[in-house]
Amino acid sequence: GAAHRYGLGVSTRIVQCRRCRLVFPNPFPHPRNAERLYGDPEKYFTGHHNETGKLRREKHLLQRLKALSGLAQPSLVDVGSGRGELLQAARLEGLADVVGLETSPAMIAYARDRYGLTLTSRTIEQYAATAGRTFDAVILNAVLEHVEDPDAMIAASAALTRPGGWLYIDTPNEPNLVTQVGNAVNRLRGSRAVFNL
Repeated sequence: GAAHRYGLGVSTRIVQCRRCRLVFPNPFPHPRNAERLYGDPEKYFTGHHNETGKLRREKHLLQRLKALSGLAQPSLVDVGSGRGELLQAARLEGLADVVGLETSPAMIAYARDRYGLTLTSRTIEQYAATAGRTFDAVILNAVLEHVEDPDAMIAASAALTRPGGWLYIDTPNEPNLVTQVGNAVNRLRGSRAVFNL
C-alpha cells in the first residue's frame, strides 16, 4: 500500500531463517509517524467492513467466545481497538468487564464521539506492566501485523490472559494471488517493495 510507496514506514529487508525457512521482515516494518497512518479513522478503514457488518462480525466473535469459554460475561481486553466496534458489540452483548487499548488519538476520539466509549491510550505492553490482573480473553484483531515488536505483544497478551483463558489473533491472509502478482510487477519495475508480509 501507500506506506512503502510514499516512505511513511521504516526501511526493512526481507530475510529467511536458514533453519525453519520462515520469511520475515527485519527490522519489523512500522510507520515513522503513526498518526499520519491512523489519524483519519474514516479514511483508514475505507474498503473494510461497513459499520453494521463490522458490528455483526464482532458480535459473532463475542458470542463464540462466550460459548467456548462457558462464561456468560467473560472479561476481555481489546488490543488496538480502532474505532471501537468490538467494544460497542461487547456493550450490546451485555459484557461489562472490558478494556479497550488504542494508541491513536483520532481513533480514541472517534470511539468516544460515535459510541460514548472510553479507550485507554496505552500499548498492551504498558498496560500489562501495571494491570495487576488477568482477563478471560485477550483480542488481537488485525493488530499484530502493525506493531514493531510482535514478540513483546504476544508476551504481554500471555501475561494478561488468565490460565485457561483465550487469546484470539486475527491477521491478514497473505500471500495470495494478488500479492504474488504485485511482487512480480515490483521486481520487473526494479522496486524492492514486497507485498506478502
